[in-house]
Amino acid sequence: MQKVFSGIVLIIMSCLLFTHAVDSQGIEGKVELLEVFPIEKQIFTQGFERNEQGKLYLGSGKYGQSAVGILDLTSGEWLTQVELPDQYFGEGLTIEGNHLWQLTWKEGKVFKWQLPNFTLLDTYSYLGQGWGLAYDADRSLFWLSDGSSQLYQQDLEDFKRLGQVTVTLLGREIDQLNELEYAQGAIFANIWYDNRIIKIDPETGQVIKVYDLSSILDQLPLSDEARRQMDSLNGIAHIDQDRFYITGKYYPFVLEVRLKDE
Repeated sequence: MQKVFSGIVLIIMSCLLFTHAVDSQGIEGKVELLEVFPIEKQIFTQGFERNEQGKLYLGSGKYGQSAVGILDLTSGEWLTQVELPDQYFGEGLTIEGNHLWQLTWKEGKVFKWQLPNFTLLDTYSYLGQGWGLAYDADRSLFWLSDGSSQLYQQDLEDFKRLGQVTVTLLGREIDQLNELEYAQGAIFANIWYDNRIIKIDPETGQVIKVYDLSSILDQLPLSDEARRQMDSLNGIAHIDQDRFYITGKYYPFVLEVRLKDE
């Protein structure tokens, strides 16, 4: 999310609180780096999803710059398909069947696009902010994050709110939940301005595994300028089993990794 950086102290405090909770629990998973794919253009990534045919869909944010398109990992090119009107700040997205659903930040609107042609089928309203979105085929609903410790269940037909769960680590709430992915019966979530991905039990909201990408990111051969431009980790797209594509805001690459529980 785009935020006012005068709140940087709050950001640091949030990260420290999260770090303390994670380090004391011993539930860390392992991250194995498989491949690094350079991206031609640095994008303010807000949504990231892979369909069953292997296409990668990426949505960008910021007012006047929000769009959604297809990312070609072979060339590193982002092929923009739709640009949102200037009054919308694009956020998380997910794919449900032949439909791509795309959130907006403060506008309370979600767009339903028909794939592969990106025809706008409908626009629905929802309460509060929109950050991350994931389709849960097991429960036939969407999961929505708004930067808090809550994950909201949204209806597939009209996007009405159905319920919510609080994300906790042994009773302690974990907030700043951002981009989401549903895979292997769990919800995977980015944390705003944190290099960890958490795996959440959707029934209880409990964090069951934490994957730290800090060492992998630190070891990548990037220029000082590229690192200065990078914002936060924000983009999880499931491939199969424990393999995922990972990226972030203004990240000049996509990582292919394994998120291992053991």
